[in-house]
Amino acid sequence: MEHGGNVHKIQRERKIDTLVDFSANINPFGLNKKIKEEIINNIDGIVHYPDPDNYDLVGMIAEKHSVMRENILCGNGASDLIFRIVEAFRPEESLLIEPTFSEYRKALKRFSNINTIESIHYDLDLLSRIKNTDVTLNMIFVCNPNNPTGILAEDSFLEGIIDYAKKENITLIVDESFIDFTHSKSLISKYHNDIIILRSFTKMYAIAGLRLGYLVSSPEVIKKIKEISPTWQVSSLASAAGICAFHLEGFEEKTRSLIDKERDYLKSNLKKMGFEFYDSSANYICFKSHIEDLDSKLLDVGIAIRNCDNYIGLGENYYRIAVRSREDNTVLINSLLKLCKE
Repeated sequence: MEHGGNVHKIQRERKIDTLVDFSANINPFGLNKKIKEEIINNIDGIVHYPDPDNYDLVGMIAEKHSVMRENILCGNGASDLIFRIVEAFRPEESLLIEPTFSEYRKALKRFSNINTIESIHYDLDLLSRIKNTDVTLNMIFVCNPNNPTGILAEDSFLEGIIDYAKKENITLIVDESFIDFTHSKSLISKYHNDIIILRSFTKMYAIAGLRLGYLVSSPEVIKKIKEISPTWQVSSLASAAGICAFHLEGFEEKTRSLIDKERDYLKSNLKKMGFEFYDSSANYICFKSHIEDLDSKLLDVGIAIRNCDNYIGLGENYYRIAVRSREDNTVLINSLLKLCKE
Protein backbone atom coordinates (compact mmCIF):
# COMPACT_ATOMS: atom_id res chain seq x y z
CA MET A 1 0.00 0.00 0.00
CA GLU A 2 1.59 3.29 -1.12
CA HIS A 3 -0.65 5.47 1.04
CA GLY A 4 -3.36 5.03 3.63
CA GLY A 5 -6.95 6.04 3.14
CA ASN A 6 -7.66 4.25 -0.14
CA VAL A 7 -10.98 2.92 1.11
CA HIS A 8 -12.41 2.88 -2.41
CA LYS A 9 -9.89 0.31 -3.61
CA ILE A 10 -10.22 -1.81 -0.47
CA GLN A 11 -14.01 -1.91 -0.71
CA ARG A 12 -13.88 -2.77 -4.43
CA GLU A 13 -11.41 -5.60 -4.02
CA ARG A 14 -12.75 -6.99 -0.75
CA LYS A 15 -16.42 -6.24 -1.44
CA ILE A 16 -16.71 -4.66 2.01
CA ASP A 17 -19.66 -2.36 2.67
CA THR A 18 -18.58 -1.05 6.08
CA LEU A 19 -14.94 -0.29 6.84
CA VAL A 20 -13.33 1.20 9.95
CA ASP A 21 -10.39 3.09 8.44
CA PHE A 22 -7.30 3.29 10.63
CA SER A 23 -5.04 3.68 7.58
CA ALA A 24 -5.62 7.45 7.11
CA ASN A 25 -4.54 9.90 9.80
CA ILE A 26 -7.67 12.06 9.82
CA ASN A 27 -9.22 13.91 12.76
CA PRO A 28 -11.54 11.44 14.56
CA PHE A 29 -14.11 14.22 15.03
CA GLY A 30 -14.61 14.11 11.26
CA LEU A 31 -15.93 16.94 9.12
CA ASN A 32 -16.98 19.87 11.27
CA LYS A 33 -20.63 20.88 10.89
CA LYS A 34 -19.78 24.53 10.21
CA ILE A 35 -17.32 23.60 7.45
CA LYS A 36 -19.92 21.33 5.87
CA GLU A 37 -22.47 24.15 5.93
CA GLU A 38 -19.96 26.55 4.37
CA ILE A 39 -19.26 24.10 1.55
CA ILE A 40 -22.99 23.73 0.88
CA ASN A 41 -23.51 27.51 1.00
CA ASN A 42 -20.79 28.01 -1.62
CA ILE A 43 -21.81 25.21 -3.98
CA ASP A 44 -23.47 27.53 -6.51
CA GLY A 45 -20.18 29.37 -6.92
CA ILE A 46 -18.56 26.45 -8.72
CA VAL A 47 -19.94 27.77 -12.02
CA HIS A 48 -17.17 30.39 -11.79
CA TYR A 49 -13.41 29.94 -11.91
CA PRO A 50 -11.84 30.12 -8.43
CA ASP A 51 -9.84 33.16 -7.37
CA PRO A 52 -6.30 32.55 -8.73
CA ASP A 53 -4.85 34.68 -5.92
CA ASN A 54 -6.81 32.91 -3.17
CA TYR A 55 -7.07 36.40 -1.71
CA ASP A 56 -9.38 35.73 1.25
CA LEU A 57 -7.77 32.40 2.14
CA VAL A 58 -4.24 33.80 1.98
CA GLY A 59 -5.35 36.70 4.14
CA MET A 60 -6.69 34.33 6.79
CA ILE A 61 -3.50 32.25 6.79
CA ALA A 62 -1.29 35.35 7.00
CA GLU A 63 -3.33 36.67 9.93
CA LYS A 64 -3.22 33.33 11.76
CA HIS A 65 0.57 33.12 11.55
CA SER A 66 1.33 36.88 11.75
CA VAL A 67 3.19 36.93 8.43
CA MET A 68 2.77 38.85 5.18
CA ARG A 69 0.59 37.71 2.30
CA GLU A 70 3.77 37.46 0.24
CA ASN A 71 4.94 34.67 2.56
CA ILE A 72 2.03 32.36 1.65
CA LEU A 73 1.37 30.00 -1.24
CA CYS A 74 -1.69 27.73 -1.29
CA GLY A 75 -1.97 24.42 -3.09
CA ASN A 76 -4.09 21.40 -3.87
CA GLY A 77 -2.90 19.65 -0.72
CA ALA A 78 0.60 19.48 0.75
CA SER A 79 1.58 16.80 -1.79
CA ASP A 80 0.89 19.18 -4.66
CA LEU A 81 3.21 21.74 -3.07
CA ILE A 82 5.96 19.15 -2.53
CA PHE A 83 6.05 18.45 -6.26
CA ARG A 84 6.01 22.15 -7.11
CA ILE A 85 8.86 22.93 -4.73
CA VAL A 86 11.04 20.26 -6.30
CA GLU A 87 10.17 21.33 -9.84
CA ALA A 88 10.94 24.97 -9.05
CA PHE A 89 14.35 24.28 -7.50
CA ARG A 90 15.40 21.09 -9.35
CA PRO A 91 18.07 20.09 -6.82
CA GLU A 92 20.98 18.07 -8.17
CA GLU A 93 21.63 16.43 -4.81
CA SER A 94 18.95 15.94 -2.17
CA LEU A 95 18.68 14.22 1.20
CA LEU A 96 15.88 12.22 2.78
CA ILE A 97 15.86 10.93 6.36
CA GLU A 98 14.17 7.55 6.22
CA PRO A 99 11.68 6.24 7.08
CA THR A 100 9.56 9.18 6.00
CA PHE A 101 6.68 10.33 3.78
CA SER A 102 7.01 8.66 0.36
CA GLU A 103 5.88 11.65 -1.72
CA TYR A 104 9.23 13.39 -1.12
CA ARG A 105 11.09 10.64 -2.94
CA LYS A 106 8.45 10.42 -5.66
CA ALA A 107 8.81 14.15 -6.37
CA LEU A 108 12.60 14.23 -6.13
CA LYS A 109 13.38 11.26 -8.37
CA ARG A 110 12.43 13.25 -11.49
CA PHE A 111 15.16 15.83 -10.96
CA SER A 112 17.56 14.78 -8.23
CA ASN A 113 20.09 12.25 -7.04
CA ILE A 114 18.56 11.21 -3.71
CA ASN A 115 20.86 10.57 -0.75
CA THR A 116 19.47 8.66 2.22
CA ILE A 117 20.23 8.60 5.93
CA GLU A 118 18.27 6.18 8.11
CA SER A 119 17.34 7.52 11.53
CA ILE A 120 14.32 7.26 13.81
CA HIS A 121 15.35 10.17 16.02
CA TYR A 122 15.92 13.73 14.84
CA ASP A 123 18.71 14.73 17.20
CA LEU A 124 22.25 16.12 17.26
CA ASP A 125 23.68 12.74 16.22
CA LEU A 126 21.59 12.88 13.04
CA LEU A 127 22.67 16.49 12.47
CA SER A 128 26.31 15.40 12.67
CA ARG A 129 25.70 12.62 10.13
CA ILE A 130 24.05 15.10 7.76
CA LYS A 131 26.97 17.51 8.03
CA ASN A 132 29.37 14.66 7.26
CA THR A 133 27.71 13.61 4.00
CA ASP A 134 30.28 13.54 1.21
CA VAL A 135 28.15 15.36 -1.38
CA THR A 136 27.15 18.99 -1.79
CA LEU A 137 23.47 18.95 -0.90
CA ASN A 138 20.94 21.28 -2.52
CA MET A 139 17.74 20.21 -0.74
CA ILE A 140 16.70 18.47 2.50
CA PHE A 141 13.22 17.37 3.58
CA VAL A 142 12.42 17.09 7.29
CA CYS A 143 9.02 15.76 8.40
CA ASN A 144 8.02 17.03 11.85
CA PRO A 145 6.39 15.10 13.38
CA ASN A 146 7.65 12.37 11.12
CA ASN A 147 5.30 10.17 9.15
CA PRO A 148 5.00 7.19 9.84
CA THR A 149 6.73 7.18 13.25
CA GLY A 150 5.11 10.24 14.85
CA ILE A 151 8.49 11.23 16.30
CA LEU A 152 9.05 14.97 16.86
CA ALA A 153 12.38 16.54 15.97
CA GLU A 154 14.40 17.85 18.90
CA ASP A 155 14.67 21.64 19.11
CA SER A 156 18.47 21.42 18.99
CA PHE A 157 18.28 19.46 15.74
CA LEU A 158 15.88 21.93 14.13
CA GLU A 159 17.96 24.94 15.13
CA GLY A 160 21.11 23.20 13.94
CA ILE A 161 19.76 22.04 10.58
CA ILE A 162 18.28 25.48 9.85
CA ASP A 163 21.62 27.14 10.63
CA TYR A 164 23.50 24.56 8.54
CA ALA A 165 21.14 24.94 5.58
CA LYS A 166 21.54 28.74 5.62
CA LYS A 167 25.34 28.51 5.71
CA GLU A 168 25.51 25.90 2.95
CA ASN A 169 22.77 27.44 0.77
CA ILE A 170 20.60 24.33 1.04
CA THR A 171 16.86 24.55 0.44
CA LEU A 172 15.34 23.14 3.64
CA ILE A 173 11.71 22.04 3.72
CA VAL A 174 10.09 21.25 7.06
CA ASP A 175 6.77 19.46 6.66
CA GLU A 176 4.45 20.35 9.55
CA SER A 177 1.37 18.62 8.18
CA PHE A 178 0.69 16.92 11.52
CA ILE A 179 2.15 19.50 13.94
CA ASP A 180 -1.29 20.73 15.04
CA PHE A 181 -2.02 17.33 16.59
CA THR A 182 1.01 17.75 18.89
CA HIS A 183 1.93 20.25 21.59
CA SER A 184 5.00 21.38 19.67
CA LYS A 185 5.24 24.90 18.25
CA SER A 186 5.44 25.65 14.54
CA LEU A 187 8.62 27.13 13.08
CA ILE A 188 6.64 29.70 11.12
CA SER A 189 6.88 32.65 13.50
CA LYS A 190 10.67 32.44 13.82
CA TYR A 191 11.92 30.97 10.54
CA HIS A 192 9.36 31.78 7.81
CA ASN A 193 11.92 33.77 5.80
CA ASP A 194 14.71 31.18 6.16
CA ILE A 195 13.16 27.85 5.18
CA ILE A 196 10.06 26.40 3.50
CA ILE A 197 7.37 25.24 5.93
CA LEU A 198 4.59 22.97 4.67
CA ARG A 199 1.15 22.85 6.26
CA SER A 200 -2.03 20.89 5.61
CA PHE A 201 -5.75 21.40 6.23
CA THR A 202 -6.52 17.79 5.30
CA LYS A 203 -5.72 16.06 8.56
CA MET A 204 -6.89 18.43 11.27
CA TYR A 205 -10.09 19.47 9.51
CA ALA A 206 -10.95 16.13 7.85
CA ILE A 207 -11.22 17.47 4.29
CA ALA A 208 -8.94 14.98 2.52
CA GLY A 209 -11.29 14.81 -0.46
CA LEU A 210 -11.15 18.57 -1.04
CA ARG A 211 -7.32 18.83 -1.04
CA LEU A 212 -5.94 21.96 0.61
CA GLY A 213 -2.50 22.87 1.89
CA TYR A 214 -0.14 25.81 2.00
CA LEU A 215 3.48 26.69 2.45
CA VAL A 216 5.15 29.58 4.24
CA SER A 217 8.49 30.97 3.10
CA SER A 218 10.27 34.10 1.92
CA PRO A 219 8.66 36.22 -0.83
CA GLU A 220 11.54 35.25 -3.13
CA VAL A 221 10.84 31.53 -2.68
CA ILE A 222 7.10 32.05 -3.14
CA LYS A 223 7.72 33.93 -6.38
CA LYS A 224 10.02 31.18 -7.68
CA ILE A 225 7.44 28.46 -7.03
CA LYS A 226 4.60 30.54 -8.47
CA GLU A 227 6.50 30.77 -11.77
CA ILE A 228 5.99 27.05 -12.39
CA SER A 229 2.54 26.81 -10.80
CA PRO A 230 -0.82 26.57 -12.59
CA THR A 231 -3.04 29.65 -12.59
CA TRP A 232 -5.79 27.99 -10.53
CA GLN A 233 -4.30 26.14 -7.58
CA VAL A 234 -7.20 25.77 -5.14
CA SER A 235 -10.89 25.07 -5.80
CA SER A 236 -13.47 27.55 -4.56
CA LEU A 237 -14.99 24.96 -2.22
CA ALA A 238 -11.60 24.09 -0.71
CA SER A 239 -10.90 27.79 -0.19
CA ALA A 240 -14.26 28.32 1.52
CA ALA A 241 -13.62 25.32 3.77
CA GLY A 242 -10.17 26.60 4.70
CA ILE A 243 -11.42 30.06 5.61
CA CYS A 244 -14.17 28.55 7.74
CA ALA A 245 -11.70 26.20 9.45
CA PHE A 246 -9.63 29.08 10.77
CA HIS A 247 -12.76 30.61 12.33
CA LEU A 248 -13.47 27.52 14.46
CA GLU A 249 -12.85 28.45 18.08
CA GLY A 250 -11.30 25.80 20.31
CA PHE A 251 -11.45 23.05 17.68
CA GLU A 252 -7.71 22.32 17.60
CA GLU A 253 -7.47 22.30 21.41
CA LYS A 254 -10.44 19.94 21.66
CA THR A 255 -8.85 17.67 19.06
CA ARG A 256 -5.47 17.58 20.81
CA SER A 257 -7.15 16.66 24.08
CA LEU A 258 -8.93 13.72 22.44
CA ILE A 259 -5.80 12.58 20.61
CA ASP A 260 -3.71 12.64 23.80
CA LYS A 261 -6.26 10.51 25.64
CA GLU A 262 -6.89 8.00 22.85
CA ARG A 263 -3.23 7.68 21.84
CA ASP A 264 -2.39 6.74 25.44
CA TYR A 265 -5.25 4.22 25.41
CA LEU A 266 -3.93 2.59 22.24
CA LYS A 267 -0.31 2.57 23.43
CA SER A 268 -1.27 1.01 26.75
CA ASN A 269 -3.21 -1.80 25.10
CA LEU A 270 -0.60 -2.41 22.40
CA LYS A 271 2.02 -2.76 25.12
CA LYS A 272 -0.12 -5.25 27.06
CA MET A 273 -0.40 -7.40 23.92
CA GLY A 274 3.35 -7.38 23.33
CA PHE A 275 3.49 -5.05 20.33
CA GLU A 276 6.55 -2.81 19.99
CA PHE A 277 5.82 0.76 18.89
CA TYR A 278 7.47 4.13 18.40
CA ASP A 279 6.65 6.77 20.99
CA SER A 280 4.49 8.91 18.72
CA SER A 281 3.45 12.46 19.61
CA ALA A 282 1.07 12.64 16.66
CA ASN A 283 -2.38 11.26 15.80
CA TYR A 284 -1.00 7.90 14.63
CA ILE A 285 1.17 5.09 15.97
CA CYS A 286 3.69 2.95 14.09
CA PHE A 287 4.19 -0.50 15.59
CA LYS A 288 5.79 -3.87 14.86
CA SER A 289 3.46 -6.84 14.78
CA HIS A 290 4.21 -10.35 15.98
CA ILE A 291 1.16 -11.51 13.98
CA GLU A 292 1.85 -12.37 10.34
CA ASP A 293 -0.28 -10.68 7.66
CA LEU A 294 -1.97 -8.53 10.27
CA ASP A 295 -3.40 -6.05 7.77
CA SER A 296 -5.09 -8.81 5.77
CA LYS A 297 -6.50 -10.48 8.88
CA LEU A 298 -7.95 -7.19 10.12
CA LEU A 299 -9.50 -6.50 6.73
CA ASP A 300 -11.37 -9.78 7.12
CA VAL A 301 -13.23 -8.15 10.02
CA GLY A 302 -13.66 -4.76 8.33
CA ILE A 303 -10.67 -2.86 9.74
CA ALA A 304 -8.08 -1.14 7.53
CA ILE A 305 -4.58 -0.34 8.80
CA ARG A 306 -1.54 1.00 6.96
CA ASN A 307 1.03 -1.62 5.91
CA CYS A 308 4.44 0.10 6.15
CA ASP A 309 6.37 -2.36 4.00
CA ASN A 310 7.18 0.32 1.40
CA TYR A 311 8.95 2.58 3.91
CA ILE A 312 12.74 2.56 3.72
CA GLY A 313 14.24 1.96 7.16
CA LEU A 314 11.43 -0.20 8.54
CA GLY A 315 11.59 -3.96 8.56
CA GLU A 316 8.84 -6.47 7.95
CA ASN A 317 5.56 -6.46 9.85
CA TYR A 318 5.47 -2.74 10.61
CA TYR A 319 2.09 -1.05 10.53
CA ARG A 320 0.63 2.38 11.22
CA ILE A 321 -2.72 3.04 12.84
CA ALA A 322 -4.56 6.33 13.18
CA VAL A 323 -5.80 7.47 16.57
CA ARG A 324 -9.58 7.41 16.28
CA SER A 325 -12.57 7.62 18.65
CA ARG A 326 -12.79 5.42 21.75
CA GLU A 327 -15.52 3.37 20.10
CA ASP A 328 -13.38 2.66 17.02
CA ASN A 329 -10.19 2.18 19.03
CA THR A 330 -11.95 -0.39 21.22
CA VAL A 331 -13.07 -2.30 18.13
CA LEU A 332 -9.45 -2.42 16.94
CA ILE A 333 -8.06 -3.48 20.31
CA ASN A 334 -10.66 -6.24 20.71
CA SER A 335 -9.88 -7.53 17.21
CA LEU A 336 -6.15 -7.56 18.00
CA LEU A 337 -6.80 -9.42 21.26
CA LYS A 338 -8.68 -12.14 19.37
CA LEU A 339 -5.85 -12.49 16.85
CA CYS A 340 -3.27 -12.69 19.65
CA LYS A 341 -5.14 -15.65 21.13
CA GLU A 342 -5.29 -17.62 17.87
